[in-house]
This record gives sequence, structure tokens and C-alpha cells, in this order.
Amino acid sequence: MADLQPLLTLRYDPSVVGPLEDVIAPPYDVIDAELRARLAARSPYNVVEIDLPESYEGAAATLADWRAKGALLDEEEPAVWALRQDYLAPDGERRRRTGVLARVRVEEYGPGRIRPHERTHPGPREDRLKLTRATRTNLSPSSACSATRTASPGARSSRSPVASRSPRRPTSTAPRTRSGARPTRTWWPSCRWRSRTPSC
Repeated sequence: MADLQPLLTLRYDPSVVGPLEDVIAPPYDVIDAELRARLAARSPYNVVEIDLPESYEGAAATLADWRAKGALLDEEEPAVWALRQDYLAPDGERRRRTGVLARVRVEEYGPGRIRPHERTHPGPREDRLKLTRATRTNLSPSSACSATRTASPGARSSRSPVASRSPRRPTSTAPRTRSGARPTRTWWPSCRWRSRTPSC
């Protein structure tokens, strides 16, 4: 079983940035120049200013500025966040997936607890590594799927009383739903629920 632990996170403060729909964005690698411009025009705090920046140094400076202005809040204690996403599947059906945002111990693939990510190219890997080192923040958490609906901690946590409550901040991502560095925080702009213990 993978070793999941709570983590320290950054999150938007809606009282400063306004509606979360204006500050979130699709994954960086599906955003072209035209879409980036539209997203940036929605809000001066849109995540593309950091996740798809003009320079790594600029991303670090912007992140520091947003934290200083209170647009981003540092959670004081590590936590596991439950996430629920409703989306339109390629076959046209509306579906829902639930999961958790947490730290997972890095280990060799051999034991079979952690499986490789999809095949990626060296350029994007280097880009994300440089951005992580510049901002000291994990801006691109990886998604993982569990092969079972009942046995994994993530599956249990996502169906716990914590996740059964109404979301703290329901959001939608438009137009699509969706390391050698040591980051100090993980930023998950559209987190829903939190628990201080992995068991929720």
C-alpha cells in the first residue's frame, strides 16, 4: 500500500481574488496563447500567471506578491484534501470521480505500489522542474487512479463524512475539466474539503 500523508497547501482566498471560476484554469499543457490571454483577462490572479509564466523568475515573484497581498493563504497545518470532480466524458456521459490530495512517498517501481506516469517528453519535465525550483511550490500535482473501489486509503477517504459534506468552494474549470526539487508547499486552487488525518 502506498504511504499517503497530509501535506501543507496554499489556497486562494475568495474574499481577495473573487470567484474561483475566474482564477482557475485547465492543465498548462492544453493552453495555447489565445486561451492563455483569455484566462489572464479574467482576473489578475488567474493561475496561468504562475503555472504558464513568461519566465520562471516572474512566476516566483508573482507567487510571492500574491501571498503578500493575501490572495493566497498558507494552511497552518498539514491536511489531506478530498476532491470531487463532475465532468463530461468523451462518450457524452456525465461522470464523477472522487479522490484525495496528499503526499505520497516516492519509491522504486518494483514493489508495485507506485506505477509510472504516462510517457512524457524531456522538455516538459525540465520545464516543470525549473518552475518547481523557482517557486519552491508544487504547481502540478500528479493524478493517480486506484485499481480498487474499496481497499485504498484514497477510496475510503473520498467517501468519508468529510467528503460527504457540501464542498467548501464548488468550482468549474473551463473550457475543459480536468523531480529533484523539494517544494515547501503544494498549491491546489480548487480544493473542496480537508481533514487533518489521512483516515479522515
